[in-house]
Amino acid sequence: MAASRKNVKILPNEAKVVETLTLLVEERAKEAISSRGTFTIGLSGGSMAKFLCSGLPTISTDWSKWKLFFCDERLVPFGDNDSTYKVYKENLIGKVALKLDQIIAIDPSMSGVPCNVYWNSPNLLCCFIHSHRSSRRLCQQSESRIPWQ
Repeated sequence: MAASRKNVKILPNEAKVVETLTLLVEERAKEAISSRGTFTIGLSGGSMAKFLCSGLPTISTDWSKWKLFFCDERLVPFGDNDSTYKVYKENLIGKVALKLDQIIAIDPSMSGVPCNVYWNSPNLLCCFIHSHRSSRRLCQQSESRIPWQ
């Protein structure tokens, strides 16, 4: 099997990171909406959330065609400062034409139970869940679904 080629960019500052990332997401969204009628994106927290929440309000897109999933969510209540859902809800909803029902979130009451996030393949489930005391990762092939919030 041939090795995959990675495209690594070293950028001079945070503003350039936001600009480059935002342009990439905008291009991918346009391609997906044009070819499939919808755009799905897996979101993570931390600096990525900061960059996306800063840059996404500047793009031109059909927000009604977007679905947002979390690929690195802590199993905490939505109001908790460690909640990735909270970061996107407070810093993106209202600044772009997304609605809360376009954000596919975990059910925070599933204490200790891994939540699964569907990616582009209907059978590939991936999730990264962090509890308060431990970090657990799960990636598996499955056709079953865990309930969404």
